[in-house]
Amino acid sequence: MAPQCQALYVSDERRCSEEATNVNALFCSFHARQVYSLYKGYKRRGAQLDALQKDPPSYFADRPIHKVTFDDIDDQDTLKTLHAFLFKQNGLLDRCIRARKLHHSRFYALELDYGHQHYLDHLISEKHNVSRALERLERRTAEVLYKQQQWFGWVRNLEDDEEKERDAEKKKIKQEAALFKRHWKDVSARVDRLRQKENDKRQAEYLEKVWEERNKFEEELNAEGEGGEEWDPIEDVVEDERGSYIDLIRRFLWLAEPITASTEEPASAGAAEAAEADASSPKKENVAPQATAVQSPSKEPATSQALVEMNKSKNAKKKARQKAKALEVKPSPQELSKGKPGEVHIETPDEVRTRLREGTTMCGVLQTFDPEDPSKTEIVTDKTFPLADDEVETLMKQIPDIKQLLFCRLLLGYATLLPVALRAENVDEFLADPSVTNAELRDLCLKMEQPGLQQLRDACADLGREDDEPEEDEIAPAASAEAPAGRTKFTSRPMYPVKNVKTKREKEIKEKREKTMPDNMDSTTFVDFGDVDDQQQYRIKKIRVKVCGRFIYNYPSEKAMSRGGWLQFSIIAKDCSLFQAVSLARSWDEFFELNILTCNHYFPAAQWASWIRSITHEQLLQVGFIPYFQMDKAAHMTSHHQTGSRAHGQRRTHHAVETRNFVCAHMKRNDPVTRRWIQYAVMESYKMAIMVRDGRTGNVIVEPPQEHKWLIRTKSGVGRASRSEWQIVKEIDDKFWDEIDRFREWHLGFKDYYDIVVWDIESGEHYSSLYNSIQELLIRALRFRDPKDFYKPAEHVLRTLTRDEHLSRARDLRPDEWGQGKSIWDWIHSDGTRMRYFSRGSDGSHREEAPPQLLYKQEDMLEDQVLFPWDRSLWTNEEIPETASKIIAVAKKAADLAPANSGHELMLADADAESNGGEEGVLASQTGKMHNFEHHGLDLNRWINDLDTDEELSDTEYQQISEGEDDGSEWESDEEYAEGVIEELSEAAGVTIRGRWVDDHNEKEPRWQDMVMALELWEDPSLSNLRENKAVGHRPPRLPPTMTSRGEIEDMKEEWELFIDRTRASSFKEAWHKADLEAGAQEKYAETQKIMKAYVDFFAKGTKGPWAPGMLERQFMLMMLLEVDPGVHRRVKRDMTFANAMITCFFQRDSPFFSSEEGSPWKNSALFDQEGRAKVIPDVRSSHSNRTRSVFQWEGWDKIRHEVMKSGNGAFLWASDKYPQDWKYITRPTIAHLYRHGLLAPRYKPEYSGCAVVLEEPARPGKPELYFDFREDAQEMKPRQPMQDPSKVAPLLDTARDYVSKNPDAYFSFMRIWSAPHFWPLMLGYDNRDGTSFADDIGRTWEWKFVPKDMPFSEWSIHHALRLRLNEYEKKIDGKVFLKGDKVLVVGKNREMCRNYSTIAYFALTTRPWRLEVDVWKSFFGVKLGFLEGLDEVWWE
Repeated sequence: MAPQCQALYVSDERRCSEEATNVNALFCSFHARQVYSLYKGYKRRGAQLDALQKDPPSYFADRPIHKVTFDDIDDQDTLKTLHAFLFKQNGLLDRCIRARKLHHSRFYALELDYGHQHYLDHLISEKHNVSRALERLERRTAEVLYKQQQWFGWVRNLEDDEEKERDAEKKKIKQEAALFKRHWKDVSARVDRLRQKENDKRQAEYLEKVWEERNKFEEELNAEGEGGEEWDPIEDVVEDERGSYIDLIRRFLWLAEPITASTEEPASAGAAEAAEADASSPKKENVAPQATAVQSPSKEPATSQALVEMNKSKNAKKKARQKAKALEVKPSPQELSKGKPGEVHIETPDEVRTRLREGTTMCGVLQTFDPEDPSKTEIVTDKTFPLADDEVETLMKQIPDIKQLLFCRLLLGYATLLPVALRAENVDEFLADPSVTNAELRDLCLKMEQPGLQQLRDACADLGREDDEPEEDEIAPAASAEAPAGRTKFTSRPMYPVKNVKTKREKEIKEKREKTMPDNMDSTTFVDFGDVDDQQQYRIKKIRVKVCGRFIYNYPSEKAMSRGGWLQFSIIAKDCSLFQAVSLARSWDEFFELNILTCNHYFPAAQWASWIRSITHEQLLQVGFIPYFQMDKAAHMTSHHQTGSRAHGQRRTHHAVETRNFVCAHMKRNDPVTRRWIQYAVMESYKMAIMVRDGRTGNVIVEPPQEHKWLIRTKSGVGRASRSEWQIVKEIDDKFWDEIDRFREWHLGFKDYYDIVVWDIESGEHYSSLYNSIQELLIRALRFRDPKDFYKPAEHVLRTLTRDEHLSRARDLRPDEWGQGKSIWDWIHSDGTRMRYFSRGSDGSHREEAPPQLLYKQEDMLEDQVLFPWDRSLWTNEEIPETASKIIAVAKKAADLAPANSGHELMLADADAESNGGEEGVLASQTGKMHNFEHHGLDLNRWINDLDTDEELSDTEYQQISEGEDDGSEWESDEEYAEGVIEELSEAAGVTIRGRWVDDHNEKEPRWQDMVMALELWEDPSLSNLRENKAVGHRPPRLPPTMTSRGEIEDMKEEWELFIDRTRASSFKEAWHKADLEAGAQEKYAETQKIMKAYVDFFAKGTKGPWAPGMLERQFMLMMLLEVDPGVHRRVKRDMTFANAMITCFFQRDSPFFSSEEGSPWKNSALFDQEGRAKVIPDVRSSHSNRTRSVFQWEGWDKIRHEVMKSGNGAFLWASDKYPQDWKYITRPTIAHLYRHGLLAPRYKPEYSGCAVVLEEPARPGKPELYFDFREDAQEMKPRQPMQDPSKVAPLLDTARDYVSKNPDAYFSFMRIWSAPHFWPLMLGYDNRDGTSFADDIGRTWEWKFVPKDMPFSEWSIHHALRLRLNEYEKKIDGKVFLKGDKVLVVGKNREMCRNYSTIAYFALTTRPWRLEVDVWKSFFGVKLGFLEGLDEVWWE
């Protein structure tokens, strides 16, 4: 039997079935000629390649090709010469490599020639270097030719991105093979044509050369005729490969008709042989369809198979029949739609049209329920809603354009293809250009088959921009650069430490961005190739470039894609889910519109329907609360077990697990609704806790105390469970954020959002409790007054949509339908639409009207007027009840109160209160010194620079920087900055300092010595350039020579404590006066501070005046009288100056101050008209505590409380409707006002000690005020020793009369300590707040930070505080100063003595710790007894 030819057909790699008649019985005649032609071809090209490389251009003489960048060439002729050389070398290398590979794979596939393979690897490596050099040359050529074009910088960056993501050549070869396997149906027709061409050549060769096959074969091969160099098989292969790539690209672009010539895969031997059979082929080449590629054309395989079947056992035959039957089972439609793993199916126009018209199966079903019985549900459909025929045809016309735009965008990433793409007028012209290599076409095929979602999104956006985008430059201003929280405009380091949380993914993205950023480009200015000015306002030019006849734009990142673009995106990327698509949105508004459209089933994409999940989830989505992770199994995961007892003789053992539900969600950043919702959630701390992280900066805006951050905790052991400590298993920390970020399904592609985590305070609660709380707060934040307002957040989208009557799908309104009442919004607000509310209780009941807690009420509006002053313009004065008008008016004045320019007090600000709303991302309750002091600690900049608590830093002390600019620090967060300062300073000085730079005011034992050492290093002149130059030499360890003694360390400790007292006093006073709700108090206090500021300025300017020595002498005389050392602290002399100035204004009306420029405006101030002031009785609630208040005043409230207790609601007053509605108009805004300014704190416990009520005093009928009922706990409270009962102190008026009886010419000063109507200026310890906790009318629990006047024994507290202040100077003022409660009486034998002791008393009350103030508007100085006797009783209460 003759041997079979061992060659493989070039077209489809089938084994040749002919007899081997040539070349040592290896090949048939046809393949013998073919193999020899291949051999001669690559040998000839190899010789040409060697000759070319021996004579390279002079530019390559001493430069290796793989290291040349061509950046030093600016001459076009030189570039053309080099390009011609590299292009020819690249072509020769390509043909040599292809021919050698084909020669080995088709003719010597079973032989291992390592030498041949080694040389082939060398050629491949050389070709790679030449190809990269050619690309760099193309880039340089484009730069020289197109550098002046606007689009050049943008395209160059795209090419850089493509270069970074370039795959290895071996990987591309594998991808190419997989590409042809996936799209075998599309290329099978070309394979058929190639196979036919090869058969024709073989048949002609057989007919002409059969008679001399064995005799003249060698002579014919050496001849210069048909069998010589005229036929080069590699050119046929290259031509066929190029045609295959072009056909695929046209197929992807829908430029060619669907190919249906063959439907079998290339791996199927039967299909290959069937395609081989042709009428024009010789009979001996007609093989059976069942024959394999390695068998000869005979019936032997079938016979052999029959013999095998006969010899099989019965069991084997049975198994074979079962297997064959199983193969005949048709797969389900779902299995067909999924396809094989890794398979990518490019749909034809007919397939897309069918999918849009008929819909596709969703992951789940769309259900509806019976309005009369919500427990009954009905499946509407399990498919997406179909589109109308006219809409389908419109979309089908746009898809080819989008595909071509996508193709044009892909071309921008290839430097070698850019010149060709710019010249071509269309895609066909580009594909026909011979300069486009097969490798580049292959890369385009791989990109077009599976384009990136970002590229597809930009292509869809280009379709909508192509006709309406202007060519001229336009300026798009970016958002103003905002200063990060905790930074000032003129500081290069944080004033306060700000907690910052970033996930690992966010850190990796930042690092990747910094690595890919040009060295000379700052991270804050690297935005879309815009020009950045000094204010970081960047200008984005709308750049476009014409590629293959179509315009491509540098789509700005801030630009949102049109709705039509997203519709096309969902159709083309049918396997992409919305979880992936949301990362392509460029702003919250674009993302929210996608969300609303998906909820209304606008997109015909089956994968997008899974975004909705459930009706409860959809309700949150529609109002802008976007959950991305939740844990709702706390009720099932919480358990408490205890076994054994003393009675049973067994030791107790216990095991408990407590779990809290939580929800992670996103809300829009810097949005009024988001601010309101966060503020409400913080105030609902008795049942839920919240943590908010800024998505842009990573700064934590809101978080609860550390002890409330746990999510899962457990305890177990022997004995009583109450004696075991809880072990935290899971809590809200950095690890939590990383885990959630890893497990979540989707991420946003922009940063303008808040990352929110909400969780239950109580463990083991059902998830519905947390969900209802979130929803109720959303309704309040969105201010829904009507049930139909639930759809108001999506109004701008619903007004443009309508529901198709026949297909039920939401679609865009047509132009002729606008204003016809056909939109979904119009349908919702039509008269025939009813709203019902369902409860998931056991009875399944529903109600027509909305529950009260689900609507925005008038008391909510009053509360918002206080919490959000920038929203005042939304309401009119007519909407404010009369009982609340005074509170709202005072709250508005307090919002306008701002720090003065100097001193340590407050003045009325000139700016409008609405400017407060400009603090982006900050709640109203997070403004002011009180919040900074509580949450951020102390400002070390002021202490280091030895500034007073309200003096501003000069521009020379701090370097002005912009947001995100590198300030020389290497610390990741602001919290680490303080410790970093110490580390740098100590490293430079060779001293180890382990203490914290920023001393926490709650720290019990701060490292004073460490702080002193750090300050000494800071002030060392040799370290002045430390932050600019970190290369400071290491010096031997040393200690500051001047601060090593214990006394000096104590002095520094005293300075630090002095600074703490000043900061605390300044923070408290600002909060106290802003929270003062007494009518006119804000204006009076501001006027007082202006007078004091004017007097200080006058005194400082006129220290050389004739009156100055007397003033200074008086101050020092009084300090000597009190035995106060002027050096006790640096503020004592200023305190005495303030006291002397204030008293002098009352006792010396002819003072030069009132004749000066500074004092003349205040000469006729009502403050100094004491007789006039005495006639105006203070209209303010009394300061009695619960113990001393009249029983009759509580009667109305006691009756209401008794009815509530009888109703079974117990102490849960808000659970009933007994709480008077008009009371809410007072309690809600008043509590909100006290909370906003830092007097109240939300309580993280549902238990409380009192209730907020509204009462009227007999002396002030018709003027209800807020009071707090602590009587239940008052019986258990006892005053601490040595506190005194002020009621047992003799009346001050009687004291004055007794003094006058002995000193007829006596003068008096009556002083009253400043206090607000509801609280004393006394601080409450953190551990003492439980007794002052209370609940408001809706169940929220609060606790006082300062002593409320309603607290039992509060009069004792203020009396005791004043007594301690005066006792320091008891020996000097004994018999001259008398105290009763918050009132002080100063007596003097004459006017001058009264002045002196009034100054002393004023100084003693207001000096360090600077928290007490004299209310001069309620005080009288230098008056006679008759004046005191004429005062109304209210003054003495």
